[in-house]
Amino acid sequence: MKNNNKIVLTIAALAAVFLWSGSANAEGDTTTPVITSFEVTPKAADASAQDQTFTVAIHITDDQSGVCVSGDCGNDYVGTPTYVRFQSIGTEVLDFYNFNLISGNANDGVYQATAVMPAGSKIGPWQLDFIYAVDKNGNMRTYHAFQYPDQARQPNDDVFSSIASLNSTTIGNSAEDDSVTIDSEYSIINPMNGDKVTFPQGTVIMKKEGGNFAFYQMLIQDYEFDEVTDSGLAGFPLSTLRIGVPGLNLSFSKPVEIELQFNDLRDKTKLKIQSLGENSDQWANETTCTIEDEACQFTVSHATRFAILGKKKIKLSVKKIPKRTTNTTVSVRGKTKKGASVSVSVNSLIQKTLTAGKGGRYNTTIDLESGLNTIRIMAGNSKGSKTVTKRVNKI
Repeated sequence: MKNNNKIVLTIAALAAVFLWSGSANAEGDTTTPVITSFEVTPKAADASAQDQTFTVAIHITDDQSGVCVSGDCGNDYVGTPTYVRFQSIGTEVLDFYNFNLISGNANDGVYQATAVMPAGSKIGPWQLDFIYAVDKNGNMRTYHAFQYPDQARQPNDDVFSSIASLNSTTIGNSAEDDSVTIDSEYSIINPMNGDKVTFPQGTVIMKKEGGNFAFYQMLIQDYEFDEVTDSGLAGFPLSTLRIGVPGLNLSFSKPVEIELQFNDLRDKTKLKIQSLGENSDQWANETTCTIEDEACQFTVSHATRFAILGKKKIKLSVKKIPKRTTNTTVSVRGKTKKGASVSVSVNSLIQKTLTAGKGGRYNTTIDLESGLNTIRIMAGNSKGSKTVTKRVNKI
């Protein structure tokens, strides 16, 4: 149902939609169907000027009565058959009802259905809303890409984990435009860790430099810290997050809320947020947040890479490193807090990341470039971080 311009799906709504009659749950068959795989093709298509057809394929097993699909639900069930729904960033939905068995049988088979995205549909990503799986005896289960009802948490069911990747649960209208307006509050969730980005209703998304772009490529994911520069970074990140379309500087007309999950941090722990703009080589201070209910919430006005760091300083020592050497490598070792993450960069490029072992000791070897080498050693844990800089002239 739609409530205050926010898309909400409740158990009550499902019950109202999916009422059935007949001798459901007859003796001997009370087990719901199980989805073992899910795929939708194509991942994106341009529906700006013409209709586009999408195809869903699902592998479903059912131990007794068999899967109920449109036109084949047996004699005991006359309710809604198995179907799939995708939701746009507006109010439009794309429903897949017409499932046909393409391999196997009703107890263990692959089913396929198609649905048409009409020309002129909302551009951008369309997320999987739910999969409604039912058997011929009326046993049903509703699968979400994320655990229901708290969709911001990591799923705890194997089938959710197997289908809950953005590659398989998001399709897109790949049409381009110079701006995209979010018609209803819209959230993108990273199914791997529960991190969530929420766009308020009415948010307009644009390229800072102007021009058209394809919003369906919008992503939310963590990233490897050694992929980027450490110049200007205040310490070793506890967590990383990237939102946006790779290579584009996108701005938001309204504050966009980011919620990150931290199950190992105490409430009231303060964290520092830094950002690295697309095509930038320098980290900048963004904002701060305080842990509440195992989550850190803050708002941003642009899409980019974010790094989340502890605000306090922790112990970090570095054994003596020669100021001049003819060697092509040098040893970097020292002590910090046991279990702390340690990174070592040379001239702003991270070469090594490791975890401090017994007694907080760390030890690694890095490569040197000819001439002056600026070496930064960063250590961080849930308490905070610290950075030590050394310089070596390789002659």
